[in-house]
This record gives sequence, C-alpha cells and structure tokens, in this order.
Amino acid sequence: MLKDDQFVPLSEAERQLYGQLVPQDHFLRRLLEQIDFERFRPMLSACYDSEQGRPPWDPVAMLKLELLARHYNLSDREVMAQTRVNVAYRLFVGLGLGSAPPHHTLLTYFRQRVGPERMQEIFHALLGQARELGLVRDRLRLKDATHIIANLAVPSTIRLVAETRVQLLEALRRFAPVRVGEEEQRAEAIRTASDDLKDEERLVRRVAHVRAILAWADAVPGQAVFAEAPVAPQEKLRAALALAHKVLADRDDPEGGDKVRSVHDADARRGKHGKFYDGYLYDVAMDADSQLITGVNVLPANGNEGADATQLIRQEEQAHGNDVQGLSIDGAGYRGELLRELTDPQGLHLDVFVPPRA
Repeated sequence: MLKDDQFVPLSEAERQLYGQLVPQDHFLRRLLEQIDFERFRPMLSACYDSEQGRPPWDPVAMLKLELLARHYNLSDREVMAQTRVNVAYRLFVGLGLGSAPPHHTLLTYFRQRVGPERMQEIFHALLGQARELGLVRDRLRLKDATHIIANLAVPSTIRLVAETRVQLLEALRRFAPVRVGEEEQRAEAIRTASDDLKDEERLVRRVAHVRAILAWADAVPGQAVFAEAPVAPQEKLRAALALAHKVLADRDDPEGGDKVRSVHDADARRGKHGKFYDGYLYDVAMDADSQLITGVNVLPANGNEGADATQLIRQEEQAHGNDVQGLSIDGAGYRGELLRELTDPQGLHLDVFVPPRA
C-alpha cells in the first residue's frame, strides 16, 4: 500500500528494475550521474528542527521534486501526480514502491522553509560541482535579460488607491479594530457621496482619505499593542504602510517613473522590452564554454539591466573565489560609467565585448 506520509527510499532491487525501464541516456539519469545531491543534505537539514514537529519528508527528495517542477514547467499538483506514475521521476527522486509522493502543498512549505538565501547557496554549491568537473571556466560570461510579464490586471488610479486603502485597513485591524471599523464606514460614505462626480474628484477624495488614515496609522508601530503582536502581523502592517506611502508619492509625482502597478504585486513595474509591459526582468550570466548559468537576478521591469552585470559577476566571484576574465553584454552595457566599472584594473578588471549604439 502506498503511503504519502512517509518517504520510503528505493530498494536495490527496485533501483535495478527502474534502471532497466529508464533509458541510460535519459536526462534524469544523466543528472543523477553528474550531480551529487547528497552534498545538499546538510544545508537542507539545517532548515528543520530535529526535536520538534513530525519527521520531515526527505529534504533531498523534496529538492529533486522542486527541480522536476521547474525543469518540466509543472505545477506542484502536476509534479506530484507525475511522480506517482512516472518511472523516470521515481528513479530520480529515489522513491520506493511502498511510498507515494507527498501532498502537493508540502512543496510550498518546503520553499518557504528553505527561503531564497539558502536556495542561492544551493545554486552556488551546484555550480561548484560543475566547476570541479571542469565544466565551468572563467574565460567569458554571456549576460542577457528577458522579460517576465506579471500576472496582474493593472487597475485604474482610482481603483489602485481604493485597493491600497483596503489593504492598509486590513493590516491595521488587529491593532485598532474599532478605528478600522469607523474608517470603513467613512470609505463607504465617500463612495456613495461621490458616485456621480467626475473621476478626478472621486480620486481626490479617496487620496485624502488614505492620507487621513496614514496620519494616525504611522504611529501604530510605536505602540505597545504592536510590540506585543507576533512578527507576521507586524510585517504585514509595515508593508501596507510602505505601500500606501509609495502609492501616494506616485500620485504626487504623476510624471515620475517607478510607479506601483498593483497592490497584489507591489514589486512589479512598467518597463520596455520591444514594447511596454508590466512585470520583471530575468537577468542571467552564462558560462560561454559550458552554457551553464552562473548568476541569476530578478529585477523590476524598469530595473538597471546594464548595471546588474556587475552584481552578477560579483556574486559569482564572492561565492567561488574565481576570477572571471571577460564579459559579453548587449547594448544595455554601452555606457561610459558602467564600462569603466567593469574594466577597472582595481575592480572587476574584465575584457568587455559590447556593441556600440548607432
């Protein structure tokens, strides 16, 4: 009987059977042969408390499930369903016949537990293995960025301010429930009274209300009720306050850039990649010889892609102690101050290949 509450590893007989079913040149078999996943166990095990809670599902197997989801572009639910029936997946994860994949929500908890910083450590540890095998060289890095469109519907300015107010009041509810109730009644009165007005006047009234809420809300983090609360609602309020101030600042400077596009994805920005879009830049550096990615960064769509080249190279060199010799970058790098920083003999000291602008 398959059980999804525990991890049962492959027996030697099962491993031999799976090995006969999965072709030798299958990508996942080659991945198992080239990468020592057990070297990630100490840093993954450090995410768990050995004396509290239920025994965790094997963290290395969880990392492999995460890799399957990313490589084959599967949702958490889909990767668990595939791993239940796909022999190549079961061989890769090391999952015995007596064990089913865990519930798909466990991958969400796994990502939260590991966090982006430790994932970065795992990335560099993997890159270190490739370096040990002689795959990664320091001759040349290729840098480029692609755009990621945010999954959001950009609201009107009136709706954006209204959604900001809703989010702010919800974050304040734990600390001042009576006052929040009063402000919600005031918001409804403003909406009713301004239904027949022009959009600009409706916007002015909503902006004024948000400013009035901030006038007292900014003092809440200094109060005893805030200090006594758990960390999660504290962080929620701080984020809501910062977002409200940013939305109002955008309103005060209508010609400025870097505007919040949605309260549901507050980090997304408007940028241009051929045409205008709302979202992010996925910026990577790649080893020219092995075509392995050596650095990754995600920037808002209006981020400085050219300047991020220095960050990508520094990240790699600090993690591995290597010395990259050259960098090939597109026209985003054709700027005097950036080229001076990249080629500085006392700094990165790179040979830079960049096409000049017309």
